[in-house]
Amino acid sequence: MRILPGILIVFALLCSCGKAVQSDSSPQEEGVELARNYSPEKAAHKLIDWLLSADSTQRDFSQDLSSSILMYYDTIGSQDSARRFVSAFDSIVARLSATKRARILLSMNSPAKIAVLLARREPDEALVKEIEKQLRGDNLLLEEFSTTFEAVQKRFKRIDNENSESLRSDD
Repeated sequence: MRILPGILIVFALLCSCGKAVQSDSSPQEEGVELARNYSPEKAAHKLIDWLLSADSTQRDFSQDLSSSILMYYDTIGSQDSARRFVSAFDSIVARLSATKRARILLSMNSPAKIAVLLARREPDEALVKEIEKQLRGDNLLLEEFSTTFEAVQKRFKRIDNENSESLRSDD
């Protein structure tokens, strides 16, 4: 009987070292399980670890998983759980290399959506180049990203120019 607790401790340690997300369950179930078992900060770490191993074929699962964690914290967690989860997620991602940030973006979003997100503000050139590098194996996806990125950048530059002209004419 004395050996049983030792086996349980070793088993728990082995389980905690493995992937926190098993994509054979529904993303809603997995998200609730992650949120229920971990603090918002630890859940953010676990989600990021999983996203780094995911690929674009798991995009829908990734989106639903992330949403279900956030929804759980927003509705059932303590008052600031959702904010803590988002803050931890953003903070961790901000410290990652461009390669890892690109991987996370591509595991959760279409190339067109990423292009829109990046082109709307001053783009992170290293991140843009890394996304293009990771998409090089698929010409259609690379073209989707590049075409959308350029179109959105042109649109926002035109709007900026129009706003500048309008401000000058008001003076």
